[in-house]
Amino acid sequence: MSIANESATLITDFVDFLATQPPPEEVARWRPSPEAQARLSDLLLRNNAGTLDREEYAELQDSLQAESMLRLLKAKLLATIAKRKS
Repeated sequence: MSIANESATLITDFVDFLATQPPPEEVARWRPSPEAQARLSDLLLRNNAGTLDREEYAELQDSLQAESMLRLLKAKLLATIAKRKS
């Protein structure tokens, strides 16, 4: 498996979702596809077991960085939504 195909799953899912121009409330509720979640879970388990190769480790790091950025984006969106409602 290449890094380009696998690590892009979470990012590609999110970019495809954003391309539909959802309102901020929907962006804040967005969740990765079951496939992306399963892949990340697999990588985490295998990392804990020490069985990842270099490409998979890089994929895991890319996915974790993307997930961190998505959490930050969602937090900022939720704060913006809350301000608009008050």
